[in-house]
Amino acid sequence: MGYDILFIHPPSVYDFRKRAFFPGPVDVTVPIYTHQFIMFPVGLVSIAEYLERHGYKVKIFNLGEQMLADPTFDAEKYISKTESTVYAIDLHWCVHSQGAIEVARICKKHHPNSFVVLGGLTATRFHDEVIRGYWFIDGVLRGEAEEPTLRLLENLEKHKRLKETPNLTYRDRSGRVRVNPLQAVCNDLDRWEFTRLDLVTPNNLLLSFSNEEKTWNLPICRGCIYNCVSCGGSRYSYKKLFGREKPAFRSPFRIVEDLQVLKEQGIRHIFLFQDPRIGGKRYWRMLTRSIRRENMDDLSLLFELFSPADKEFLKSFSRLGAETGFTISPESGVESVRKAHGRNYSNEQLLRTVKNCLECKLTLSVFFMIGLAKQTRNTLRETYKLCEDICRMNLHSELYGRNFNVWVSFGPMILLDPGSLAFDYPEKYGYRLIFKKFKDYYLAMSKPAWHQWISYETSFLTRRDIFDLILQSGIFMVRIKEKYHPYFHRGLEPDPLELAELNLTLFNILSNEFIAEEVDYISKIED
Repeated sequence: MGYDILFIHPPSVYDFRKRAFFPGPVDVTVPIYTHQFIMFPVGLVSIAEYLERHGYKVKIFNLGEQMLADPTFDAEKYISKTESTVYAIDLHWCVHSQGAIEVARICKKHHPNSFVVLGGLTATRFHDEVIRGYWFIDGVLRGEAEEPTLRLLENLEKHKRLKETPNLTYRDRSGRVRVNPLQAVCNDLDRWEFTRLDLVTPNNLLLSFSNEEKTWNLPICRGCIYNCVSCGGSRYSYKKLFGREKPAFRSPFRIVEDLQVLKEQGIRHIFLFQDPRIGGKRYWRMLTRSIRRENMDDLSLLFELFSPADKEFLKSFSRLGAETGFTISPESGVESVRKAHGRNYSNEQLLRTVKNCLECKLTLSVFFMIGLAKQTRNTLRETYKLCEDICRMNLHSELYGRNFNVWVSFGPMILLDPGSLAFDYPEKYGYRLIFKKFKDYYLAMSKPAWHQWISYETSFLTRRDIFDLILQSGIFMVRIKEKYHPYFHRGLEPDPLELAELNLTLFNILSNEFIAEEVDYISKIED
């Protein structure tokens, strides 16, 4: 069966199964999506559904998942046997820089007459370099792409006038690079569908969660009102790269519909990303009322907090009926470091939110980051102290049994988001770029070990410092989990499997030092 368009989600590194590959902690904040980042932007689903709605044959093939699930799967052979007018490869997160390019190369090799196009945030930021540097890529669709992808298919089908395709960067017949204007963004997220997972093959690993339950992500809005300096999805980035001046929201009614559809598909864990408060009090109140009216008792819902939350807000969400939790990312335990990153609130406000979540019986995951511009070894020690304060509060929770009601975690920033404020104005925000061009990301992700992927330094931390602090924070997390685990404070029998997993985690962290030294030594010999 031929397709009008075949979307391919690449692995982060195309040939990871055939080469030395040491991803380290690159996936520590999203372990269920693996070191190949098999989760794709949910916008792929909305684009694919929109095209199908207009009569086109579409499919999303999760190549990264298939390569992980089946060690014998021949990716190039599979691609060679497909038939599609357009091959569309997402390059949203920069971690896919190598994988996306290599998959595009294979598509053009076996289908020279098909149109090979890239899209996503990273592709948008580097559109000119990509179209000039990789002859086998015919175009880059910049920005938000539902309508532009439809226009691309129509233009290819009818009269091949690419200059009439909005958002498209391409080479004309003379080889000259053309950059078409951005189309006005859609301000009504209800136009799109995000639950058509039947369009995705395969999706078993993608949807799998702990205890073999399934999870999926839904957007509350598209766009942001905050300017966190290292984020490629900030207000600044959306405006510059996508032409979006303000967020577009999905109505509470449509979100409830989405939840019902996912529930019918057997999906119980649903992450609704973006802070509901961005839409204002009227919006989030309507959202909680709408969810409460439905039977959502067997769902597990996770929401984001971009700043501390008051008791009224948290109480409203505690009455949804579903198991409900939140995430918040203060990034640092030192307020001045946090403020410089774009998050302007105090530790007192954060701890009050922790207390309110405990009282409302809501789970809360608190994320800190390694790689902040004003972070030092001393500020990291202060962050460790705040982590312990949070864990001690958790000891007194009514729900504190075998699991943590409130938990802390560290996310290592290995790759700086292209298109973020820190990337575009590094000196102003306290960064020094090691990777400045797309080719730098591509070549780095072609190297075997994660410490070679660190794309920046800061005013206070060298690349080696960042590597050391990432490992140190990993060891801290193992120790703190041992120290505050419920079985030490509730007289419970330790779970041997969980203890073994902690020991394995510690071993893997400690082994990274040796691996990095060996990789660097071998690299010097090869050079």
